[in-house]
Amino acid sequence: MNIAILAIFYTALGGFLSFLLYHLFDDFDKDWESETLAYQLGDVSMELSIVGLVAFWSTHLISDFTPFFEVHPELDKLIDSYISGLFYAIAVFIFLDGLTDKVKYLYNVYLNEHFVRVFPKEWSLMKTLFGPRKTNAKKDSDKTH
Repeated sequence: MNIAILAIFYTALGGFLSFLLYHLFDDFDKDWESETLAYQLGDVSMELSIVGLVAFWSTHLISDFTPFFEVHPELDKLIDSYISGLFYAIAVFIFLDGLTDKVKYLYNVYLNEHFVRVFPKEWSLMKTLFGPRKTNAKKDSDKTH
C-alpha cells in the first residue's frame, strides 16, 4: 500500500513540476532553435537543475515521514528510494515534452555527428550479438549458409 501511495504522490508532484516548468521556460519551437547555443544550454541546464533539486529534496523530506502502513525500516527506505526516482522521472518526462525535445535537438545538432563516428547509425549491440549470421558459400555449394 505504501508503494501505491508514494507512486501517486510522486506522479502528481512530477506532473505539477512539469506544469510549472512549461510556463516558466520557452517552448521548443523555431524561435528556440534559432537562439544561441549558450541560451539553449542555459535553458536546458536550468530546467534539468530544477528537476534534480525537486527530486532530491522531495525524496529527502518524504524519507523522514513515518510510512502509512508499518513495515521494516530497511524496506521502507528501499520502497521510498525506488518509487521516488522511478515515478517522479516517469511523470516529469511524460508531461514535459518540451524539455525532451530540447535535449534531443541539442544532441542531434551538436553531438550526434561525433557519436556516429564511434557507433555507426545502423549498429546495435543486439544486432551484433544476436543478429542473423551469414557465412560465405562453401566451395562445393552455391548456397549461402
